[in-house]
Amino acid sequence: MSQVFDADSDANEEYLYHVVCHDCPTESVSERASDAEERVDEHRSSTGHDIEVAQLPNERSA
Repeated sequence: MSQVFDADSDANEEYLYHVVCHDCPTESVSERASDAEERVDEHRSSTGHDIEVAQLPNERSA
């Protein structure tokens, strides 16, 4: 899994974190990197699926 952010960073309005599974329809967006990483870990642990998270610019903060 490639990570493009600091999972320990606090929430800020500049970025959102997109979680997507490549093996099922699971997908979500989080405001906190740590929340997104937790979702990835939980899903991977329970399913063994190929899931990852990416940092995206928050268009609303511009």
